Amino acid sequence: MTFVRPHDIEIRRENSDGSGIAARINHIGFAGSLVNVELARIDSEAVVDAGLPAHSYKNLGLKPDDRVFIRLRNTRFFDEDFSI
Repeated sequence: MTFVRPHDIEIRRENSDGSGIAARINHIGFAGSLVNVELARIDSEAVVDAGLPAHSYKNLGLKPDDRVFIRLRNTRFFDEDFSI
């Protein structure tokens, strides 16, 4: 399993370096200076929750149903039988 915190998911309009995962924006929610973006991966429809600063959201001009690319930072990998 792979886990990434919402603030470690980068959203881009273009996939210029080929490292992005294609996704569609399902929902955008506002929480003060943070914007919560719910996305669905194009390849698997898996839901991904991202959190980005309001200024990044504004610069990207995101809207529901937009197709974007996400890049994961600081990923954590766990074995299937991992327990706490």
